[in-house]
Order: sequence, then C-alpha cells, then structure tokens
Amino acid sequence: MNQDEQRERRRRHVTVEYGGEFSLADEVREITAPLAEQIVAAPAPATFRLAVDRLVAEVEATVWVATQMVAEVDAARRTRHIERVEDRQRAMTILAEQVQRPAAPEITATDVVSGTWSAQLTAYAETVTDDLGALLGRAVRPGYTRGRLSASERLVEALRGVDREAAAILRKIERPIETTRPATPSGMSAADELRALGVKL
Repeated sequence: MNQDEQRERRRRHVTVEYGGEFSLADEVREITAPLAEQIVAAPAPATFRLAVDRLVAEVEATVWVATQMVAEVDAARRTRHIERVEDRQRAMTILAEQVQRPAAPEITATDVVSGTWSAQLTAYAETVTDDLGALLGRAVRPGYTRGRLSASERLVEALRGVDREAAAILRKIERPIETTRPATPSGMSAADELRALGVKL
C-alpha cells in the first residue's frame, strides 16, 4: 500500500500502520501543494490566511509529536545502562524536558497569495523526516504495545488534525460566493469574520 492509499484510509478513519517507508515531508507536500495551487487560483487568495494558519499549526503539532517520539527513543538508548528503574526514568524525563519544539515557518499573507507556503511547510517537515522514518521502521507494531499507543498510532492521530484543517480549506475553496466577497480589515472574508463573531449564517 503506497502513501497515497494510506492517506485515504486515514481520512476515512480506517486502520493505517506506518513503517519505515513513510515520509512526513512527502505527506505534507501532497496535502498542502494542491491546496496552495487552488488558493492562488481563487478569486480572493488573501482571505485564506487564517485557514492556512490553522493548517500550519496542525503541521507544527505533528512535527512536534514526531520530534518527541525520536527524542524518547534516543533517551531510552542513552539511559539503558542505568540499572535502577527509578533513576533511569528520571534521567529519561530530564532528557525529554530538554527537547525544543521546532518552530514552524512564519507564513505571511504574501506567502498565501503566491502559494509558496506549501514548500515552506514541506521543508519544515523534512527536518524530522529521516529520523521519523527510521523510528517507524523499528518501532513496536500497533497491538503489541501493552495498552500504549504505538508510534504509528500517535502519528496517525496527529495527522488527522492536519487532515481536518486541510478539509476545511477545501470546503472554503468550494464556496465561491463567499470567497469572492471582499476581505474585511482583519484579512478574513466577511462570512468568516461573522462566524468568528458568533453570527450564524
């Protein structure tokens, strides 16, 4: 099963298991590049700024999950020689607390209008792609983790947040009447700003 097929299964909430062949950078590119192209072609690309920001936040959350999983494996390797369980766990906790959350790129309105934001997000995901792939290739499979989520399951859960915001952008693209309305000073379409203010449309 290739990555495109796995993505469709994930979006349908069908079980997906990721292994060492998974590329987070490819996944981000395949999700965001078509959206970026469609936004550029939309009547008012600037009105997608906030929707893109929400998608960026979910990609950042996914990269953070991947970074944490890689760090956990590294911490286990670096502390395996410590015989006392409590000391080993404490050392792993200290190491985990030192891991920095990779900051997502700053996406501007110009990036949204030009469509370059997709390439920026792909490059951002690339920073953890190789390490994540190596981890998935040797991780314990789902169903064998003694009640804990496997690495694959944690990744799937994070990516569903990306799927959700990508779907929201696609729905916005498919509402031509709203996207052609002029943006308000906030940069949102009139319809989106009214929704944000609590007005039902």
